[in-house]
Amino acid sequence: MRKISRSSHLAFSECMRKGYWGYCWNGTGLADVKKATPLLIGLAVHKGMELLLTGVTDDTALMDGIEAEWLEHDGELKEFKDQQNLALAKALVLGWKRCRLEEFLNKFDVLSVEKEIETQLAPNIILQARADCVTRNRWDGTVWVWNWKTSSSISDWNDQWTYDIQAMTEALAVQESLGEYVQGCVFEGFYKGGSYGGVSTSALVTGYTDGQQWQVGGKSRGSDWRKVSTWLEFPGGTPQWLDLIGPSTCDSYVRSAPILKDDDQVRDWLRQVIRKETDIEMMLQEEIPEDDRLVFFSKNPGRRCKWCQFGPACWSGLDVAELPLEPRRDHHAGPVPEP
Repeated sequence: MRKISRSSHLAFSECMRKGYWGYCWNGTGLADVKKATPLLIGLAVHKGMELLLTGVTDDTALMDGIEAEWLEHDGELKEFKDQQNLALAKALVLGWKRCRLEEFLNKFDVLSVEKEIETQLAPNIILQARADCVTRNRWDGTVWVWNWKTSSSISDWNDQWTYDIQAMTEALAVQESLGEYVQGCVFEGFYKGGSYGGVSTSALVTGYTDGQQWQVGGKSRGSDWRKVSTWLEFPGGTPQWLDLIGPSTCDSYVRSAPILKDDDQVRDWLRQVIRKETDIEMMLQEEIPEDDRLVFFSKNPGRRCKWCQFGPACWSGLDVAELPLEPRRDHHAGPVPEP
């Protein structure tokens, strides 16, 4: 029996070798020991949204929960950039609370948040999914799957997701779990901004002061004004800063138009998935020599290789077992039980 997820299928679609080493090698696959910064920010924001939509609305409790999630994946906050990125994750959730939460709860009933579900795609294939949030529209009863996306670019936001067929896998799994039709997906963007001189450009964590006055920026300033990290220097920290900048906070969020689930497209996609995953399952049998597996799980050379954790094994002849990686923890397996 082969269990797959949106993430594993995406990895195999990008590069068969990456999918094999990342999700199948030695029974578990391999992952980076230290999570990349964009992933850490995403995990922290997802945890914050989970807490927020399950009733934790106190700012301090939210920030504590987000920090605990960050430290679970990365136990060190020694460098300024790590502290700043954690502060940004907190600010993104607190800002969403101020700008979106009331409107969101007035329009939608929350049916589930980060709920693990499984759907049988074929006798030998199970799809695992964990939808960020599932809601029912209070006015027309339609059901939607929400995806929280932290991003450094929110331009052409609809175009980024219109053809994301993998997102519909969650809609399909939720539909099977609920036993009722799921209309489609909505993508909520959390804009991280960029960095200049090592300091974030996000108005949620950066501002200007002359020692007495404070502002977001964009206005002419004299020589007495300096750029500061408000999460460090503003009295009251991030919550008070967000209260001060008010409407400017909302510029950090964007929402896609509802993307309808096209059942014909999903059925076509499922046939392709079942065919591919059945072949993968066959090549993972114990009797298949590793050399034959590597022929089947071919690498897909391209610019992406520059950032791939398996690059040294593909291009420098290193044994994948020698790379600074660790066995992948199954994202869908839930928390590790206490010893």
